[in-house]
Amino acid sequence: APVVQPDGQLPGRAGADGAVAAPDAERLTAGLPSPEYAAAARKALADFSLDADDLRLEIGEGRVAAFAGKPVTLASASGARATLTPGGGRLVESVNGVSRGAATLALSGGGLPELTLAASDWRADARGFASPVTLTGALDVPPAQGISATIKGQARAAGGVFDFRLAGCTPVKVAAIEAGEVGERPIQDIALDVCPAAAPLVRVANGRWEAQAR
Repeated sequence: APVVQPDGQLPGRAGADGAVAAPDAERLTAGLPSPEYAAAARKALADFSLDADDLRLEIGEGRVAAFAGKPVTLASASGARATLTPGGGRLVESVNGVSRGAATLALSGGGLPELTLAASDWRADARGFASPVTLTGALDVPPAQGISATIKGQARAAGGVFDFRLAGCTPVKVAAIEAGEVGERPIQDIALDVCPAAAPLVRVANGRWEAQAR
């Protein structure tokens, strides 16, 4: 078993198999932008394994910090995989009720979109969570298919509401948008610039998505 060192460090590793009960998985995936992604996420949560091969805790003087020498992986029997790479090795540092850190999360497989989310300086306390983020990849948000971009902005979660504000105008490509009438051909190969509006680009509350841009 890991032993706390005289300097307050606790080296070790973590590995576990797990599953999320169906009602909880339903609640966790309710805010996803398409039924297909929600179903894929529920399937991924039904059977997964966690591997954190090189961990280190530092404890002392009101401070707790966790470091990972290697990426932390979550692999599902569905084929979905999430890889968390901490910035500078630090997963989280908590002092006086405030936690902060930096990490990059890569998601792929199992019917989920291939996305990379970098939170360069996240902060969480009793009021909520906030971080500058960069999202890169492609996803489908009905009626649009194949939305691809590198989006930078500020994410915030508080009081059960999540919102994301763009840092500036962002080039976006869309493979196709389904036509409103049955039998009409979709609009294809769209390129546009999405710019910040007064409201957040995305707001999620009570499982409902709202989006505004110009």
